[in-house]
Amino acid sequence: MQLILRREWPDSLRSQVVVAYYNPLFPLKLLGRLAYLGYLYLPLMLTFPVVYVADNPHLSNMWIKWAVSRIEHSGPTFTKLGQWASSRTDIFPPFVCNALAKLQSEVKPHSFRYTQLVIERTFGRPMNRIFSAFHPNPIGVGAIAQVYKASLAPEFLDSLAPREAMVPQITQVPNYEDDIVLPTAIELPQPEQLDIPDHQDPRCAVKIIHPNVRELVLTDLLIMESVARSIEVLIPGAHYLSLHDEVVTFGTMMKSQLNMLQEARNLQLFNLNFKNWRNVSFPAPLLAASTPDILIEKFADALPIQAFLKFGPTPFDRKLSTLGLSAFLKMLLLDNHVHTDLHPGNILVTFTKTNDDSQFIDSSVLVKLRQCHTKQDWDREMVKLQDTGYQPHLYFIDAGLISHLEPAMMKNFVDLFQAVTRFDGPLISELMITRSRTPETVVDADGFKLAMSEFIRTVQHNTLAFSKFTVSDILAFVFDQVRTHHVKIEGEFVNIGVGLMLVEGIGRQLEPEMDLLKAAVPFLTQAIERRIEGDVSSNESALMQWLSLEFKNLAYAVAELVRINH
Repeated sequence: MQLILRREWPDSLRSQVVVAYYNPLFPLKLLGRLAYLGYLYLPLMLTFPVVYVADNPHLSNMWIKWAVSRIEHSGPTFTKLGQWASSRTDIFPPFVCNALAKLQSEVKPHSFRYTQLVIERTFGRPMNRIFSAFHPNPIGVGAIAQVYKASLAPEFLDSLAPREAMVPQITQVPNYEDDIVLPTAIELPQPEQLDIPDHQDPRCAVKIIHPNVRELVLTDLLIMESVARSIEVLIPGAHYLSLHDEVVTFGTMMKSQLNMLQEARNLQLFNLNFKNWRNVSFPAPLLAASTPDILIEKFADALPIQAFLKFGPTPFDRKLSTLGLSAFLKMLLLDNHVHTDLHPGNILVTFTKTNDDSQFIDSSVLVKLRQCHTKQDWDREMVKLQDTGYQPHLYFIDAGLISHLEPAMMKNFVDLFQAVTRFDGPLISELMITRSRTPETVVDADGFKLAMSEFIRTVQHNTLAFSKFTVSDILAFVFDQVRTHHVKIEGEFVNIGVGLMLVEGIGRQLEPEMDLLKAAVPFLTQAIERRIEGDVSSNESALMQWLSLEFKNLAYAVAELVRINH
């Protein structure tokens, strides 16, 4: 595996990556890791032919559960790979994805002593001169890092003031073709513009990377890439899967989480993109106090959205569904900077006054809500909040995983979208084949085109009939067809699609009548208007898309009026 040092990584992180590769003990550690993985997976490989030939559902289920258990014991990289693969229904059959979706990260929290050593070594002062309070038990433990709740000491905040002012606020973002979203470089918010921990509210979340996790991840990625290349050489039929490319894509995702400064920059950019949104927030990072090993950010005092899913309908469900879906569509269609890990654990809910959205609910009320153990208690508190004039406010946390489309992929996305808005099934399938990574591996291209054309006609009929259908249903069909016909699509498209299905799934639990396609129309219209205003060669096509969407928007409004009158 080629050693790639990302340009935006600071020198300290780059040096750690180099040491992991060129440490004289690295070959021995690699052999030890290979031996352990062989102990875990060799029995699986030896028994697989027996299970395959037996074709017994009960035996197959037992083997799959055993495989899932082995993966969970393999460490964070393999567990993450399994979880990531569970979303790749374009590559793997549904029963494999369903099994991998049950994977849980068996990560034990590292010791508080290690956390203390990292913090004191980084800042060169005792813990009690950095934090006035620090809860030793982590509030969250992930595969790469763990999170604590703390409060910054006043003297430490004072010492950061000059450093914070010196932090460069310019960052590079993708150079989007045709100026679809943002220019090449943008100016991020200045520290005083962000709601960072301060003397009035010093509460913060402190994220500490696990010890030795970088070396473990890099070692595992080296092994994975070697195995992927071997499979492609030994099994010619596996070439269309582009396993090596998929492992590289997965590796890029994993490496992006090894630098806490990258997550801090992601949070800064999200704060910029949503600075005018009153009911959606991201924790603001304290960049001057963050390093590759440590991220300090504003503490989001809020409830997990699981509570709203658990206790059932509340007066705020429709608003929550609309906020979450609109925020994701803005990330995808206007910002091209998408939070791709929006599972329920990363979405928090608090409340603000309806007539003053800067006035957040008191912490004591949130404590009371956390103590609700019955639906009756929960419903009573929700009604109180509604009667006293509160509205929901969403926090999106854990922004280590983001997606953006590179210029070539963005062009493919725009061209494909143009075909979709015209319900041109043959063109959609033609684009998916000719723009795929390996068009030469496609099986039965005519069958693929026919299946896609018939499906698009069904979508067109449902759209004109104003019937609601889920994006999950659409993507499930598309992924099934590309897997059957060996049509290779970009991993970033799949990641965004899976993120969209996650958000739609949560939204429909809160509001069953939620219509994602209807909600997307204003954002699509705005995105196309940006293209029309720019110097774009396809303005005529963009104008036709805009007119088509405006017509659909009007049609949705008419249909809604008809529904209300009846």
